[in-house]
Amino acid sequence: QVQVGTPSGGLSPVAASWNSVALATRYELQERLNGGTWSTVHNAIATSWSQSRSGGNYDYRVRACSPATCGTWSVIQSAAVLSPPAGVPTIADPGITHGGHYTISWTSVATAVNYRLEERIGSGSWTLVGQVTTTSRAFSNKPAGSYSYRVQACNAAGCGSFSAVRSISVM
Repeated sequence: QVQVGTPSGGLSPVAASWNSVALATRYELQERLNGGTWSTVHNAIATSWSQSRSGGNYDYRVRACSPATCGTWSVIQSAAVLSPPAGVPTIADPGITHGGHYTISWTSVATAVNYRLEERIGSGSWTLVGQVTTTSRAFSNKPAGSYSYRVQACNAAGCGSFSAVRSISVM
């Protein structure tokens, strides 16, 4: 029986191991992604295998082989691999505001658990101003000036690319 596992958090390394079988000279390990076709990823005497995989649902099966023949396939074991969100949020155009009260909002991204919102005042450096589970963040009492924002979608595997930068002028 093949034992499949991924590290805590579902990151991309996948490892499989199985018990040795008497008289086996090699083991064939096969993998399929998201219910597709099987492909051989290991054909050797070793009783373990490990490689990095991108996001998806992987199935594994193994069989012992001798020089003359191969045995039956093991029970299928599965591993879900999580990748950072592939989509990029889009920030709504915030425009101009009077009084320093406004909300920055953006589109949601599939597989995102939270969003990192960064702010730049004038031509300064980027600063994290929120890590939120919603798709907006309200600001109040901002002094007059120019503020730029960018956001990225995140999950347990990491964060995707930043959105396009949007700016707002506070009068």
